[in-house]
Amino acid sequence: MDKCLRDILAVWTDASRFDETLRLRKGDESLLPATRLAPVPYKRRQVFAAMSAGVPTLVSGLPVPVNTTASDLSSTLVASLEDGFPSGSRARVRLGVDRRPSHLGPIEVMRRWREDAQPLCVTDLHFRGTRFNRTVDTTRLSDFNLYCLDRRLIAELEMMTLVISTTGAVTDSHTDDSDGTNHCFVGRKLWLVWDRIEGQRKGLQDCEHDAVLDTAAFEMRTFLRLGSARWFIVEPRLTIFLPGDLAHKVVTLDPYLGLGSFY
Repeated sequence: MDKCLRDILAVWTDASRFDETLRLRKGDESLLPATRLAPVPYKRRQVFAAMSAGVPTLVSGLPVPVNTTASDLSSTLVASLEDGFPSGSRARVRLGVDRRPSHLGPIEVMRRWREDAQPLCVTDLHFRGTRFNRTVDTTRLSDFNLYCLDRRLIAELEMMTLVISTTGAVTDSHTDDSDGTNHCFVGRKLWLVWDRIEGQRKGLQDCEHDAVLDTAAFEMRTFLRLGSARWFIVEPRLTIFLPGDLAHKVVTLDPYLGLGSFY
């Protein structure tokens, strides 16, 4: 077995500790290299064309500068998060392996993130207009985003948020109403994406469109045989541009800090 395949299998072994539906069966490993989405250098024209065509793109080198001279990016972001929101701010979070909903302030979120003791996932901590917004330059992330042209659309539809999660946090299969992007500063997440309609025909459920009672039905062998199936890891300095018609399932492999938005 070559080193590349060994590294790939190590990722899936790690992920299946947190989500048993990701466990590989004999023969599945041969399909992993062909469905992997590899990162490519960021080029504005190519990303725009891919999003227009409904194709996901994982890019490296998209500039998202952080306003700091410190070498420890993680500490800078944590400090800015703890001090960058109005008093009384609350983030919607999912806690524990049962992903129970709750609301926590940014300081408590970051305390739990540093401890990394139980799964925690935040995708709704909006920061436009806050002090934290001065810490990061999101100009390139907002490029060719039509929502940004209208204050009402920004308020109702566009989401520029912190994405914060701890090891083992799982986001169940779902689709978003809009195209989206995620940029990573710290940590790693494993993403699985596929065309929702194709997956639905093969028995893969989507929490937004199917009658899901507990967790969405998902089976690795079925996923790997979809024509639209892609998987990838978002890690520091990588950005995913994801069309809105693609269902996705996400597992945090290492404590994660990033930015997300809708397009």
